[in-house]
Amino acid sequence: MPASGWEKGQVENQVGLVRERFFTPRLRFKSYAELNAWLLDRCLSHAKAHPHPEWPDRTIWEVFEEERPRLIPYSGRFDGFHALPASVSKTCLVRFDNNKYSVNASAVGRLPTIPLIKLSKTG
Repeated sequence: MPASGWEKGQVENQVGLVRERFFTPRLRFKSYAELNAWLLDRCLSHAKAHPHPEWPDRTIWEVFEEERPRLIPYSGRFDGFHALPASVSKTCLVRFDNNKYSVNASAVGRLPTIPLIKLSKTG
């Protein structure tokens, strides 16, 4: 979790970039399995087609494949996020865990369920 405001801003910026890159236009899926399969395909396509930020002469995929044997396999359950009902303020903000997060203006005055990233594993 970011420790200061500017780090939180960087995280929100990256989330925005990922949303724009993978979810524009807004797509519809029949199930989470179908969504996950589509996301996996898009992520792999992106990694195979784009240069790595530190080694621009190699793709992200090539660097990942080189590092893969050194990765520690994970077994067990990992909840990547969980959703909670949250009240949205007139300023389009949701407060959670002493942080404020911006949401779409259409959610103001409603009680939407907000997916929140959870950075700890449960077992």
